[in-house]
Amino acid sequence: NAENKDTHSIYVVVVRARDMVVHKDPTKHFDKNDYYKNPENYLPVFHETIAPYTRVLINGMYWEPRFPRLLTTSQAKDLHSQGRLPLVCMGDITCDIGGSVEFFVKATTIQNPLYAYNLDTDTTTEMHEYNGDGILIFGVDHIPAEFPKDASTDFGRGLLPLVERLALSDGTAPLEEQKKGMGPELFGAMVTNQGHLTPHFEYIATERAKNEAAESESDQKRRVLVFGAGMTSGPCVEHLLKGNNQVTVVDSSQASLDTLQTHYGGPGRGDVKGLRTAVADCSKIDQYLDSLIKGSDCVVSLLPAFMHGTVAECTIKHQVPLVTASYVTPEMAEIGKKATAAGCVIVPEMGLDPGIDIMTTAELLHSIRQQGGEVKSYVSLCGALIAPENSDCPLGYKFSWSPRGVLTAATRPTKFMAGGKWHNV
Repeated sequence: NAENKDTHSIYVVVVRARDMVVHKDPTKHFDKNDYYKNPENYLPVFHETIAPYTRVLINGMYWEPRFPRLLTTSQAKDLHSQGRLPLVCMGDITCDIGGSVEFFVKATTIQNPLYAYNLDTDTTTEMHEYNGDGILIFGVDHIPAEFPKDASTDFGRGLLPLVERLALSDGTAPLEEQKKGMGPELFGAMVTNQGHLTPHFEYIATERAKNEAAESESDQKRRVLVFGAGMTSGPCVEHLLKGNNQVTVVDSSQASLDTLQTHYGGPGRGDVKGLRTAVADCSKIDQYLDSLIKGSDCVVSLLPAFMHGTVAECTIKHQVPLVTASYVTPEMAEIGKKATAAGCVIVPEMGLDPGIDIMTTAELLHSIRQQGGEVKSYVSLCGALIAPENSDCPLGYKFSWSPRGVLTAATRPTKFMAGGKWHNV
């Protein structure tokens, strides 16, 4: 109590889920299984029952956006304004930026492990400028590399006997065979193998897709999934971001995705300005890509033409519209029949040529006819002809799609109408 303060003791309190929330129905008690399944039925109370008595908070819990936050910035500000927030320091082992503790706004490094967050000004201060104002925050995002010596020694004793098994394991062998050679400890810790999540960790793809879908729904944005981060993807992403769209771009090249983020998503990576990125092998639809397609409102494939079929099959399965920028190949024509039978929309040839030229032509002809005009002849020239001052290459021709695509297009037959008759070349 206030009269008999013990300033020589440290009280350590372990907070469980039952201490953080209460059921919205006052007649019902906390039930852990129900809370994990239906967190929307519970209200947060940590800010009233625990935070006003906590000087140092060590946060090490798993958190998802569907759960109430442990402590929001608004709750902390209210307590601070009432003189009821004695919090001096907060260590976030989970390193969830903007997560369960909302004012954990950035991760720290081993070299600079602390910063201060000022609730009055919503600003951060680095330690070399810290003057005592604000809550000290510790959140190194690779803290396991900083094990204390005794913990590191003990960990090493347990790990060393497993190293030989790991070195001799064959990552290309079937999983059951690898399991026998590795043993349960190593096999149980293997998250991915040959580009896929291992059975114990397949839930990650599902949970990730759920979280991304939930975030998109909360923003009431259309979820557009774009396959391919090549040079033609930039204008597409830029256009989509101008609308009320949550755009996710998938590509096998991290460098290409980083370029897109730099030009169209702002500094850094992650969910910035409605743009997300994901590294994946687009030539085959694994569980993660399947879940992304299922959770999208529209899919845009800017992959090479021969890769559209795999994506199209999956969009038909999940009844998600697909747009491509390529000519209709015989394979896509057959898949188109499946789409029609399934009632799924596939819009091909929606690039520059074909695509924009066809749509603008249709718009122009429609406008002329609406005004009573008659079109007797129409010729459209579309390509990569450039301004003379920029014609600094041997062919005087520049393009942003794949050279293979240009050569393939050049071998296609030509069909045009002249004098009221169709001509094939």
